[in-house]
Formats: sequence, C-alpha cells, structure tokens
Amino acid sequence: MLGATVRMRGLGQMVASVLLLRTGRWTLNEWADELGMHWRSVYRLITALRKCGVTIEVSREREHGRGTATPYYRIPAEPLRKLLRL
Repeated sequence: MLGATVRMRGLGQMVASVLLLRTGRWTLNEWADELGMHWRSVYRLITALRKCGVTIEVSREREHGRGTATPYYRIPAEPLRKLLRL
C-alpha cells in the first residue's frame, strides 16, 4: 500500500508541475518551494517529465549583463497540446 501512495504523490507532483510551468517562468528554487519539495527532487521530476514526452524549455538570463546565469523553466503550450492531443 505504501508503494501506491508514493506513486500517487509522484503523479500529483508531475501534474502540479505541468500546471505550474504553464503559468510562467520559474527558477528551480521557486518551483521546488511551490511544490514543497527539495530542489534535487525537482531534477528527478524534470527527467521523468521529459521521459513522458513533455517539452521543458530552459532559458538562462544574466542579471545586469554579468554574474551567474539563472535558469528559468517553462513548458510551451503547443508541444503540450500535441502531446495531450488537445
């Protein structure tokens, strides 16, 4: 029974991620905070979503022209519609 609970929680996190990433651009830490997960778990979630065929775009922007690049994650609408056949 524990395995089914864990799988359902994982499925819920995947669906919540798709809905969340459709609303805009999110950094990894913002995404993890919103789902109540550790940021390392979000990397595993990204891998699982990509294996399911979900396209996740990553854009890197620099603050004020220099500094470290901050990756922003989002899911574009059209590939998701094609995947879900909507």
